[in-house]
Amino acid sequence: MSGQVSEAEPPIRSHIGTALPETYNGWHRLNHDDVALEYWRSGSTHVSGRYEQLAVTETTDGRYTLSKTVYNQFNHVITSNQIIRGKKPADAGFLWNRMKSRMGEFQGGEEFDGPPELPGTVGGWVLTERRYEGDNRDAVRWENQYATVTVEEMEIKDLYCRTKREFAVRYETPEETENLVQEVPRTAAFEVAEYIMRQLKKPARDLVDLRTELASLTDIGPQRSLRLLRLGILDERDLAMCVSGTHLCNYHHTEEVQKVATTRLEDSLPPTN
Repeated sequence: MSGQVSEAEPPIRSHIGTALPETYNGWHRLNHDDVALEYWRSGSTHVSGRYEQLAVTETTDGRYTLSKTVYNQFNHVITSNQIIRGKKPADAGFLWNRMKSRMGEFQGGEEFDGPPELPGTVGGWVLTERRYEGDNRDAVRWENQYATVTVEEMEIKDLYCRTKREFAVRYETPEETENLVQEVPRTAAFEVAEYIMRQLKKPARDLVDLRTELASLTDIGPQRSLRLLRLGILDERDLAMCVSGTHLCNYHHTEEVQKVATTRLEDSLPPTN
């Protein structure tokens, strides 16, 4: 989360003139030094969002702005817009009523335990680099003692009224580099990376027993079994779920797994029901 958490009541309360609830219809009040007043909820209504923040911030001229920001589970902004701006402190009560109206209309989920964060660790993988937009495009890298998983922005496309950013996920060892997915949206790329890191406790080449088991399946040889392991597919059931389209990562990941599967392999896999 951004900013420092403060235990003190926000100064805007004196302008609102009423007690501010800690929770309201599933929304949770947080205190950060750089935000005058904010409430968060999980379960955004936006198709790609997981969290929503309503925030009142103070401008340099002492006026207040009310904004809504939608985040995904990795703390990336999906959408952000100003609802009201340029209000004087005397209008703080009006801003609060507008916030309450929004919070009353859209209930928060029960599972909220704080704002989203980019995970510093995933299993035995540790976040070692985070490069931001600019001359160098976004890149996030996790490492363990064996390998590296990198999510990197590859292209920015200017489309009508919007910008499309495409990302890739790479698996790297000192000897090899392999692109696992390419040209996918940012949220999907981070979902793939997180899934793979949770699955892989050791480098794919060292998972000898699992690789042998996969290589014993129809039309799966040494290279295809290695590819599947790097995609986090550890056994026949994982593979069967991906082939049937019921796997738990996302469809970009599923498509990469399905590229490995021949028709004969698909026919030989057990049902997933």
